[in-house]
Amino acid sequence: MTLCRVGLPCAVLLAVSACTDNSSGLPKEAAMVSVQTESFAHAEDFFSGSKYVILETSDSCLLHGQTKFHTSDKYIVAYSPETGFCTFTMDGKLAGRFSHFGQGPGEYLNVSDFYVKGEEIWCMLLSQKKIVTYNISTGNLGREIALPDIFCYMAPLGSSLMVMSPAYSNRMMYNFSVLNLDGGNIVDNYMEYDVCSSRLFDDFNAFVGEDEECVYATLPFDHTLYRIDPNGCAPFVSYSFDTPDRLPEDDQQTRDLGKIADDYRLKRVVKWLGPYAKVFDDVCFQSFSLMCDYGILPFLCRYSPDGGEVKTLRIGAERFAGYPYLTVPPFEFSSGYYVCSMTADRVLIAENILGDTTFSDAGLTEESNPVIFFYKLRDS
Repeated sequence: MTLCRVGLPCAVLLAVSACTDNSSGLPKEAAMVSVQTESFAHAEDFFSGSKYVILETSDSCLLHGQTKFHTSDKYIVAYSPETGFCTFTMDGKLAGRFSHFGQGPGEYLNVSDFYVKGEEIWCMLLSQKKIVTYNISTGNLGREIALPDIFCYMAPLGSSLMVMSPAYSNRMMYNFSVLNLDGGNIVDNYMEYDVCSSRLFDDFNAFVGEDEECVYATLPFDHTLYRIDPNGCAPFVSYSFDTPDRLPEDDQQTRDLGKIADDYRLKRVVKWLGPYAKVFDDVCFQSFSLMCDYGILPFLCRYSPDGGEVKTLRIGAERFAGYPYLTVPPFEFSSGYYVCSMTADRVLIAENILGDTTFSDAGLTEESNPVIFFYKLRDS
């Protein structure tokens, strides 16, 4: 299973199914998926249930400001530059906290990405050009892996490989590189580019999903989902969106990311793809965001890789019956769930609008830590 950020139903056709190269397992041709952004399905078409976790609040761990989250089977891990790393159990209890900000051995200046694997937190240290691991409970340093250049994002590929991306920002001039964790060396590079950019985006991550065999990746201002496995990298799904504005049809290798970012800053266009999930091999979910009359809103589309109807859900413009707190984009898809976080003040505002007292009765205040919501993705 893949892991991983009301109205009339829309019926759109999945135009081309991905072909598979029997020798490498990589698709010969990307599937083409057309997504409507003005015709919407119902939340019941996407979800079959929900649950939430109220994160414990303590003086040593106050998650205010910009916070990133990742989950595993056992833990919810939060990181913010101000607080460091806070680990919670799946019932919201604080299980550990550490902060190693600094320039010394085992310390970090800028954690651009992290993920949870077993009892370890793996961290990409952007400016220090290395990957480090910390024990999830104690914060003790485990491994340090020096990198040949700056990388921003990472995702595990099996037990011995790591896929990394600079998203156009390093001098190796490849958007995806595969690191051998045992030897600490780069073994493959994919998707060369000519123009280096220092532009990074807060709500973008190059790696949007993974399963046992591969990693799913994307790039800024690109509507293609790439599949990376030990055999190589290839386009997997190409999305088209019926938005008022469209991305430029430029050469991926020669594009100037900084200029595109400036030109499309206020355009009504899908700038990049969000988390992706494939459930039981016959249902796919792709998240994305789009500037609308209501502001920038999250969307979710659902389709079958075998073709047929594509459904779109607009999130945040109205309340859904049965899912009244579903208003924000996912930070990941995990174990068949759409996982998102809401700050305590937003939860309480929604609760007041709904005439509900569930969270305030549980002791939630505006100063509390966020609430993590899990929405079960419908598999049929």
